[in-house]
Amino acid sequence: MKKKKRIVIITLFLILLIFSGVVYYLLTKEDKESTLNILEKQWIESNKNKIRDFGFVNDIAILNNPQESLIFNFIEDLEETTGLEFNKVSYKYAEDIKEEYSFRVVKEVDKKDILVYSDDYVLVGKENVKYNSLNDIKAGTVAVLADYLTDVSKYLNNDKLTYKALDSEYSFMLQNLNEEDMYDYIVIPKLVYLGYQEAYDNLYINYHITELQDNYVIRLGDTGRLNDILTKYYRKWKTENYDKEFYKSFSTMYYKLSGTKEKAKVNFKSKRYTYGFVENAPFDIEVNGKLYGVNSSLLKNFSKYSGSEIIFKSYPTVKKLQDAFNKNEIDIMFDKYSARKYDVDTYN
Repeated sequence: MKKKKRIVIITLFLILLIFSGVVYYLLTKEDKESTLNILEKQWIESNKNKIRDFGFVNDIAILNNPQESLIFNFIEDLEETTGLEFNKVSYKYAEDIKEEYSFRVVKEVDKKDILVYSDDYVLVGKENVKYNSLNDIKAGTVAVLADYLTDVSKYLNNDKLTYKALDSEYSFMLQNLNEEDMYDYIVIPKLVYLGYQEAYDNLYINYHITELQDNYVIRLGDTGRLNDILTKYYRKWKTENYDKEFYKSFSTMYYKLSGTKEKAKVNFKSKRYTYGFVENAPFDIEVNGKLYGVNSSLLKNFSKYSGSEIIFKSYPTVKKLQDAFNKNEIDIMFDKYSARKYDVDTYN
């Protein structure tokens, strides 16, 4: 009798265990369309009528500026798909964001941050020149925000440079650099500078400070379920939309800044460009009819950025490749060979 009772108890326990596992699986199983599970969807239904504040740092080209805003597009896509609603609160670059949830700039990525983009700093001056090394930079005074003086002087370690610490905005620094002789350069995040470049088209990036970076993040708050929803939805959105949105914003900004006319833009995009190559690792490697290597990766990314189409054509010898280039049968080639004369105008 005791043995039968024990068997019944064990059987009931196993049934309960299996039932609990099935319930847990159903509650946590992610929907293919939204990647959200039942518990997260229930939380959304219970919170649809609650509008939450979301802070946005402004004046970041591509990521969040009046012309194109990748991060605004993400939030609007989230709202449309889930029914959640956010009150968008705008901030200037150097302002302290008070909202718990926000798109902001940080030096170090925290465990509550979703990294959106890492941005290098640049040295901007009045002369249209590119410096290849620190030692090449012409002597002058560099304006920098006071909070970044220590880092900038560390990474721009050049005895010919002096530093002027300012408690002001980047727009003010750019205006002074453009109109006054108070300093010769400013140090500014690259995307922030690009957002102002239309207004200051006589200023130029002279040097990239790749060791100094800003991180643009989505800062999460203390609502665990909302954190899960934002994290999972951004992961999905990044896979499906990030590159498309980034390339679209970048090309829009480029065409605008370069003053490209609509007809020239259409002509550029409508033409199919041909890249000719001879196998040459690690630059051009053909495997099973597909081209790999440094050059194809560069050109494929350029094609996405510009909206143009590039096809790839293989040649058995360098001579045949160069003959095809001279006959205008191809538009682009990688020239690492000995100096030669070409029968057409070329750009290196």
